[in-house]
Amino acid sequence: MHMLTRCQAAAGLAAVAALSPFLAFDFYQLTARALVYAAAASFIGLDFTGASAYTSLSGVKKEMRLAAPAQALASLAGLIMLGVRGFL
Repeated sequence: MHMLTRCQAAAGLAAVAALSPFLAFDFYQLTARALVYAAAASFIGLDFTGASAYTSLSGVKKEMRLAAPAQALASLAGLIMLGVRGFL
């Protein structure tokens, strides 16, 4: 994954870590929210892929082929975990 995308994912995880002491999250819900927030922040960062004069179209396509499935899986896993948690 591109460095900016990794930094955005780390920002999502940092947001969850910063908010967790103030909210009543158990470890399960914290993990689910971390997956969703990291994927969302990473997706927003991916919008800037190719915004530099030093990038190429093939590099952008390669990054998106790698990052998009990982983002989708992380957000899907987090949403499923939050949905299942409602029934437990």
